[in-house]
Amino acid sequence: MRKLEARVQKCYEGAPFPDNLRKAKNFNAELQRNIDWVALNLKFLSESLIRSKPRTILCAGCGTGEEALSLAKIFPKSKINAIDISSTSLAIAKKNARKAKVNNISFQKISIIDGLPRIKGKYDLVFSLGVVHHLSDPRLGFKILRSKVEKRGSLVVMLYNSYGLFFYRCQLWFLNLIAKASVKRRLAFVKLLKLGKGRSKAYIYDTYINPQVTTLTINTVRQWGEEENLEVVGIVPPLNISRLIEYGTEGKRYYFRRKGVMSFAFAVSKIISKVLPNKRGGKNSGRLRMFCYQLLFLILGRGECQYLFKARSVDP
Repeated sequence: MRKLEARVQKCYEGAPFPDNLRKAKNFNAELQRNIDWVALNLKFLSESLIRSKPRTILCAGCGTGEEALSLAKIFPKSKINAIDISSTSLAIAKKNARKAKVNNISFQKISIIDGLPRIKGKYDLVFSLGVVHHLSDPRLGFKILRSKVEKRGSLVVMLYNSYGLFFYRCQLWFLNLIAKASVKRRLAFVKLLKLGKGRSKAYIYDTYINPQVTTLTINTVRQWGEEENLEVVGIVPPLNISRLIEYGTEGKRYYFRRKGVMSFAFAVSKIISKVLPNKRGGKNSGRLRMFCYQLLFLILGRGECQYLFKARSVDP
C-alpha cells in the first residue's frame, strides 16, 4: 500500500466516516433521509438511470455504508459490491446493513488503487462519492473506476469543486502551513480556530485531518472523461438555471446553508441567462458558463459536485 493511502486509512480507522446513521436517535428516519438524498441526486443526474435498474453496482469507498444502503433500498434487486480501505468503517457498515435489513450488499476491504485492478468483473453502475479526491493519485483512481464500468454502464462520482470549496482550501492551506502533518497540532488549531464547531470527531477528521484533499474544476473533470472516452451527461448541482432552482427547492433541507440564497440564485441566474449563450455558442462559451456556475457554487457554499459519465460509443 502506498504511504499516503496508509495515512488516509489510519485517519478513517480512528474516525470512521460518515457517522450519521451510527449516532442517529432514529435509525430508520435517518436512513430514509439518506435514501431520499441519494435518490434526489440520481434523479437530477438522469431519471433514466433509476429506471434502468442496474443489475450490478460497485460502491467504491463505501465508508460506513450510508450510500451503499441507500442504493440497496433504491435498487433492491441489484447485486451490490461495497468496498473500502478501512476495517473499522466496514464493520460499522455491516452492522448498519443488518439493522436496515439489507441483504443484497457484499462488503470487501479493498484499496481502489492497489486492490481494485486485481478484482475481476465489471458493473452496470460504478458509484463513488467523496473518495477519488482523497486518493494519492486521483486521476489514476478515476481511470481504475472507469475500467470497472460495463460497455453500456454508468459511472457516478462525487468530487470536490475548486470554486465551491475556495474558503475550505484556504483553511487547509493555513493548517498545512502551521501544523503540517501533525495530527495533534492540527486538532489543536482546529479547536483554537473553532473550525467544525459542534461537529463530530468523524467530520473533523474527514475535513481537517485527512492527509489528502484534491479539488477539481468541472472542466478538469470533463477532460478526464474525454481521455477515457466518457461523456459527462449529468451534473448536480445542475448547470441549467431552471433545474438548479428546482434541485435547490426539492433538496432544500439538505442543500441550502445560507439565508437569502434562493433570491440571490434567481438574481444571478437572470444575469447568466442574458449574458451567456447556450451550447450553440461553442466550446468557449460552454467553459465560460461552467466558470460562472462554479462561482455560484462558491457563493452557495456548495463544494461537492456529482458527475454522471456514459461511454461516448460502445467500446470495441
